[in-house]
Amino acid sequence: MKRFFLIVFSLTFISCSGNKSDTPPVARVDDAMLTLDMIENVLSSDNRNNVGFDEKKEYVERWVERELLYSEAEKRGFGNDRFIRDQLLNLKKDLIVDRLIDIEVDGKLDVSEEEIMAFYKDNSPEFQFFEKEYKYEEIKVQAKRYVGIIANSLKAKKTFTEISREVKQVSFVHRVADNGFTKESSVPGNILKALSRLKIGEWKSVRLPDGYHFIYLIDKRNKGDVKELSLIKNDIIVRILARKRKLLYKDLIKRLKEKTNIEVNYSEIGFLGGVEYTPPDIVDSPYTYPDTTENK
Repeated sequence: MKRFFLIVFSLTFISCSGNKSDTPPVARVDDAMLTLDMIENVLSSDNRNNVGFDEKKEYVERWVERELLYSEAEKRGFGNDRFIRDQLLNLKKDLIVDRLIDIEVDGKLDVSEEEIMAFYKDNSPEFQFFEKEYKYEEIKVQAKRYVGIIANSLKAKKTFTEISREVKQVSFVHRVADNGFTKESSVPGNILKALSRLKIGEWKSVRLPDGYHFIYLIDKRNKGDVKELSLIKNDIIVRILARKRKLLYKDLIKRLKEKTNIEVNYSEIGFLGGVEYTPPDIVDSPYTYPDTTENK
């Protein structure tokens, strides 16, 4: 929490303290001045037009409070505190490093359609359906006298939507628009039994305690089928980008190491009680940590 406060505080301070402005001051505390364009520079450029008077007023109040606290802290000599100086230096390093990574790593990330297709083919076992899925619609009517009317309408190739408009007593139980594909485990038993006997494009009526149900099978996916690329394309892109980002980052570190003198001495930080351990040079044996149990 303290680190978060420090980062927010420092970012706001950097944003508003080093900029000169020709616009009239909105607030002033001793020599520190806050102007309207300085406020807007801190606010996100995407939301700048959506920020109203109340939000800007609240920001000004926070700025004044911060300047009062900062002035008092400086008077007490906190600005010379070694811990604070180190934290500010670390914050500066983090910001600069992030900028470098933005350019050298994130700025070089892209994914082509060929890469997406290759990943899709190479990893097809990962994209299989684990159970059957059905795309179907279901309507019901309570009175038996409407069953023949609905059946004739279906034989005439009318849709369930058209039938529900013509026969007001018909109600939808399951719509494709609301559910899309439904997993086999989520389909009610009596309906699943009917669906399992249907071919795509066929319909069937089932009498249940609450009325007469009509089920129409639009499409289905079998267990083991590979998902369509459109369903998982975004996930593939994310995975490719993550892998590329890792490789680009490793390459950046490698290039920097090759042109930099680096010295690391892990023995100075100790190992398992302060003694650095060097594993035996045995290729065929797995590495095991030494027994550090004290002898009694």
